[in-house]
Amino acid sequence: MRQFDGYIRLLDAIVHMAARDHRRASRKLQNNPEDRYAQHTKDETERFFRSDWFRFIADYADEAIDTAKKEGFAI
Repeated sequence: MRQFDGYIRLLDAIVHMAARDHRRASRKLQNNPEDRYAQHTKDETERFFRSDWFRFIADYADEAIDTAKKEGFAI
């Protein structure tokens, strides 16, 4: 599996970025519920965490599951 370590790290990074974006958007919406960009980002990241693409990532990247669970998404 060593030959795929870089790809696994990339998949983990994708999930971490989505989680970070979701947290930031949620915080912005608490301060300004009318922020369209933050709402779009939050909706987009929630779609990602429920997508087939995320399930594919989760099959290969264990940290991805932990990150999603910390964000409150049921996996």
